[in-house]
Amino acid sequence: MNEINNYLVIKLGNAVNVDFYKEHSEIIKREGFVDFLLTTKRIPNFATYNQTFFIKESKPQGGRIFSATIVEQLNSGEFYPDYYSTFAKRSGVWLRINNLEVINAEEFFDGYESKSGKPLKSVFLSSTPFFGVRKK
Repeated sequence: MNEINNYLVIKLGNAVNVDFYKEHSEIIKREGFVDFLLTTKRIPNFATYNQTFFIKESKPQGGRIFSATIVEQLNSGEFYPDYYSTFAKRSGVWLRINNLEVINAEEFFDGYESKSGKPLKSVFLSSTPFFGVRKK
């Protein structure tokens, strides 16, 4: 799975007054992993993507980009931030991740391109909940 030059980018919804990085990192520090819920009706085929994936915040000023690594796909989550209680029962897919790092957005845009050929910045602004990128 690590050899695949096909990376998933998941776009977060705008959780008001939530620091995604802080909330998830605290659980990773305590448990060694955190359970992340991708709430979408359309589920990506994870077998076609690298184990490393990216998460893009949705914030008025653009938001941060994170890299994370999938340890396993779960039927339900157990170790997740408290703010998930408002949507943890929604349909989607649970991913257990064991790291979360903020990455430099400029380096991301310089190093990756969308699989569709569309400019990355325009894909980030689209309504799609996830999409694929590959290293340039």
